[in-house]
Amino acid sequence: MGLWFPYGHNHGGRPRRVASTPAIVRGVTRAHQPGDRARAALEAVALGSVAVTTRALISTALELTFAQWRVLMIVGQDARGATMSEIAARVGAEVSPVSRMVGRLARRGLVETSKDDQDRRVTRVTVTDRGRTIRETVLGRRRDLLTVVLANVGPLDPDVVAALERIGDGFRMFT
Repeated sequence: MGLWFPYGHNHGGRPRRVASTPAIVRGVTRAHQPGDRARAALEAVALGSVAVTTRALISTALELTFAQWRVLMIVGQDARGATMSEIAARVGAEVSPVSRMVGRLARRGLVETSKDDQDRRVTRVTVTDRGRTIRETVLGRRRDLLTVVLANVGPLDPDVVAALERIGDGFRMFT
């Protein structure tokens, strides 16, 4: 009652109005609210982004974890690299596990650590030439895959592109 018969169904006589909307109808209706649709679409984009990045990472045959890839991205954004504390803050972790992860990346020759010139207590992490090459290879492969996605989608309306740019800006707090 309520889903197919919004006014109830009493097999004869006058239809009666249902006092409250059944839970299933409320759930279905809520799923179609604009915020939920946007969240579901954003989830699909995030999942697709992870899938594209995974394919790009696998193409290097290095078996980098997402966390290691994230560190490589952070330290490669600036020629000065980043401090352990900066990396930890940006990945949302404590310094100790980030330090261990950086150590693993350093043993693989992808990053190197040094003491900061201004404050010797601070450890700075920079990307090596090998790490930079891997980083650029993965980024290039990911760009190629994103180009395929855009080609499959077809032309985008300028308003859609503007919305994607706003979404990208919204993600900046996590990058």
